[in-house]
Amino acid sequence: MSDNFETFTNIVNSSPVLTERFSALVQDTISAARELHGVDISIEDCTAIAELRNATLGATLDRDELDRQLQELPKLSDSKLKADIASGDQEAMATALQKVNAGKDVVHHERSSDDRARRISMARELGIATPPPVQDDLRSRAEKIELLQEVKNPAQRVALARKWGVL
Repeated sequence: MSDNFETFTNIVNSSPVLTERFSALVQDTISAARELHGVDISIEDCTAIAELRNATLGATLDRDELDRQLQELPKLSDSKLKADIASGDQEAMATALQKVNAGKDVVHHERSSDDRARRISMARELGIATPPPVQDDLRSRAEKIELLQEVKNPAQRVALARKWGVL
């Protein structure tokens, strides 16, 4: 698939007319994504949209198809998914969980920590993971830090600091 993008890029770069047409289509698409969906997309994202590539090469631009393909981009689909989760949509929550957990069973054991961190980060971005609530609101930050200095075990000190919201 990378070869197709390289071929397309080579064709567009070799023709000033195609370069100008593609540039105009990309600018319109980036503006539309920003205005309609509140998401910034890149030129690479636009190159991945088949409808833009076809229109650059001379086909008639189908706005409905362009919008459909635009919404399939990861940035837009994640943005919509995040908004649906925030509104309480349980189906969106299930979709997000599937997306977060996709491929976790095939990760090599040496990469399991990296994969867990990636999945936690993705879950936070989508709004399905929240930091644990601070348990002790009665103590001030200074008091918590003083208490943490008394803890000898570094791992336990870090765990308490996170639990208390100091870290």
